[in-house]
Amino acid sequence: MSKFVQFILALLTMTVMIWAIWQGYLLINQEQMGLQGSQRSIVVIFSVLALIIGYMLTMAIGYHGDKYLKSQHFAYRYDLYEKILALYSQVSDELKDDPGSKLDLEIQNLKQQLQLIASSEVLKAFNELHRLFSVDGVNSATAKVAHRKLILTMREDLGLKSGYLVRKEFQHMLK
Repeated sequence: MSKFVQFILALLTMTVMIWAIWQGYLLINQEQMGLQGSQRSIVVIFSVLALIIGYMLTMAIGYHGDKYLKSQHFAYRYDLYEKILALYSQVSDELKDDPGSKLDLEIQNLKQQLQLIASSEVLKAFNELHRLFSVDGVNSATAKVAHRKLILTMREDLGLKSGYLVRKEFQHMLK
C-alpha cells in the first residue's frame, strides 16, 4: 500500500476516533447519568487512553505481521537466487558454446518460481540473461555482463544496496 493511502486511512481513523470520543463525552455530560463533573472527566480521559492504546496495539500487530511476511519472502528469495547462481555456474562449466536443452529445462523451472517471488527488476534481468544465453551462448562477454547485472539486481532485491564500489568490485571478481 502506498504511503499516501496509508496516510489517508490513518487520518480517517483518527477522525472517527475523535468523533466517537466527542459523542461519548456528550453522552456522559448529560446530568441524567448521575455522575459528578470530576467523575465524567476521569471517564473521558480513560476512554481516550483506551482508544489510543487500542490504536497503538493494532499498529504494532500490523507492523510485526508485515515484518514476519517480509522475512518469510526474504528466505524464499534467497534460496531461489542461490539456486539460480548455482545453476549458472554449473552450466557455464559444463557447456562452452551451446546451451542445450538441459539449460532450457532448468531455466523454465526456475522462471516459474521466479514469477511467484522475485521483483520485476530481477525478472527483467533474468529474462535478458536467458535471451543472451540462447543468442550468444553461455560464455560470451554479453552474457557475463548480463550475469553481473542479474547478481546486482538480486542483491538489491534482498535489501543490499549496490553502490559504485560494489559494482567495481564485482567487475574485478567476475572477470
